[in-house]
Amino acid sequence: MDEHTRETHLKGPRGDVSVILGNISPTDVKDCMGAILIPYYKDGFILSFHKRRKSWEFPGGKREADETPEQCIEREAYEEAGIILEKMKLIGYYTIKKPGKKKKAAIFTARVENLVEKPEWSEMGKVECFKQLPENLSYKDKVYETILEYLSENPNC
Repeated sequence: MDEHTRETHLKGPRGDVSVILGNISPTDVKDCMGAILIPYYKDGFILSFHKRRKSWEFPGGKREADETPEQCIEREAYEEAGIILEKMKLIGYYTIKKPGKKKKAAIFTARVENLVEKPEWSEMGKVECFKQLPENLSYKDKVYETILEYLSENPNC
């Protein structure tokens, strides 16, 4: 890691989490099982309300067998929030470790080019633009907060 890359260790209900943000190569995320997106729109960012979990989250999900992490996040952004992306950028990844299990997800940021109607079958309900994270988040392990803090300190990401 170079001086522009930050590693943060967190503990949460999903397990031990390591968040790597900064100068990340696409080869660093080839083994990711999924991806999340921090989508910037106007003067805020977009979150979707998960119907089953009854809480807010950034668009993201699991990779399909034939997808790259970039293709995964483009698909998930549309399916979960009706987002059409522009200027997508890989900014890191996070790893969740539990005994006998390890999950790794790429982290992207992007400007929203356009918002369209998300598919009817989406697992997400309403989609809203926020200037700060709401209290009712799906994940309580501080990954979102860590990413947003990094982005506020590194506005060129």
